[in-house]
Amino acid sequence: MKLFVILPRFPYPLDKGDKLRAYHQIKDLSKQHEIYLFCLNESNVEKADLEHIQSFCKEVHIHYVSSVMQKIKAFFSLFSYKPIQVAMFYSSSFKRLIHRKINELKPGHLYCQLIRTSEYIKDIHGIKKTIDYMDALSTGMMRISGENGFPMNRIYKIESKRLLSYENLIYDYFDHHTIISEQDQDLIYHEKRKHIKVIRNGVDIENLTAIDIPKKYDLVFHGNMNYPPNVTSAIYIVEEILPACRQLGFTPSVLISGANPHPKLQELASDKVHIAGWVDDIRESYCSARIFVAPMLINTGLQNKILESMSLRVPCISSRMANNAIKAIDGKHLLIASKPEEFAKKIQHLLENEHQAKRLAEEARKFVEENYTWEANNAKLNALISSK
Repeated sequence: MKLFVILPRFPYPLDKGDKLRAYHQIKDLSKQHEIYLFCLNESNVEKADLEHIQSFCKEVHIHYVSSVMQKIKAFFSLFSYKPIQVAMFYSSSFKRLIHRKINELKPGHLYCQLIRTSEYIKDIHGIKKTIDYMDALSTGMMRISGENGFPMNRIYKIESKRLLSYENLIYDYFDHHTIISEQDQDLIYHEKRKHIKVIRNGVDIENLTAIDIPKKYDLVFHGNMNYPPNVTSAIYIVEEILPACRQLGFTPSVLISGANPHPKLQELASDKVHIAGWVDDIRESYCSARIFVAPMLINTGLQNKILESMSLRVPCISSRMANNAIKAIDGKHLLIASKPEEFAKKIQHLLENEHQAKRLAEEARKFVEENYTWEANNAKLNALISSK
């Protein structure tokens, strides 16, 4: 079947959660369908990256939009009813191209990721359509509003309300709907939200296996380090958890790694805190530490970073919010903590009990193998797309 896919970003390299999800989905779906990929992007795509994606897509079309133009669209959207998120990723010329190609190709199914791209195909009839909400963006935006002062907190609150309405409105334009977890499903306020199919993320099990390198750090936190929830978590580790550890008489060393570290994080660097940027092989970050700490204060989405640490047999201490979507068992697959003092005590316990840390890591790997392979989760997506 010809599968027409629309993404808000070029899905490679894998430096953001939505790109990771899209990449593995289209790669697996390409084994049974012809993929016609249409995506927006802010910057030029490296030739090698483009060739990699072209290796499993029939066609790849990229519409470039400048960050300046996106900011202009965001400003003018303040005076409309549509969410800023939708306005920033909309282009009338790209929509004309998409509609022309759909008429030309006559694909069997249309698939778009995130409500950001829904405007491109919502008014097309006669072809089955699937939208991947991925997560409840409205809830995430409301949380971010509480972390900002005036006037940004006001803008984020307005955006959250618009997104809430739009997530509900856009539902009826699509035949199928997917989302990353049950907790995100419950945050889409549509009367038929229970019909949204939960399609979880996965882990590249074959490639994400532990490597034998020296343990240079006690703790590690890895992710897109310009993403607000990750920045907040990294600051929490340094400014809340480390002082709690010192109260117990020890000061662990910390590695914070990932693409585009925010300036606030650069200020945290010290003899005990190392701030690293992009790494070519994420295994080097995870496996260079004894414990992965994920004090995420967010109740939307699914934290790939936790799954990655579990797959790499690095024992994980997570917040309850971060684990809600993953559904790992506290004390068997990972440890759960809520306050800085709890994180500190559990960090100390694992550092002093190597045998238990190793047992936790082995159980975590088994848990990922049984529940979070891309192949298994993408098979559910393929079944949905292929259904009559």
